[in-house]
Amino acid sequence: MEPVKQTFPFKLYHTIEWASDSEFSSALSWSPSGNAFVVHDREVVVEHIIPNFFDHKKWRSFTRQLNLWGFKRELRGPDTEGE
Repeated sequence: MEPVKQTFPFKLYHTIEWASDSEFSSALSWSPSGNAFVVHDREVVVEHIIPNFFDHKKWRSFTRQLNLWGFKRELRGPDTEGE
């Protein structure tokens, strides 16, 4: 029996949970409300986090997956750092 392949949102959730509780929390974490995630350091995310959870290690592939699953970039509001 082959293992069930995890969908992108499931992998993303576990990636953010792991990063938030690791030495990489300064690079990727949940927003204060917990309704969004924040990429604080793109280079660290690409170099150290993405390769551990996804089959690729390119920022463009990661953002393409986010877009395909309907994630939106928030530039203003309660879940952004720039409020």
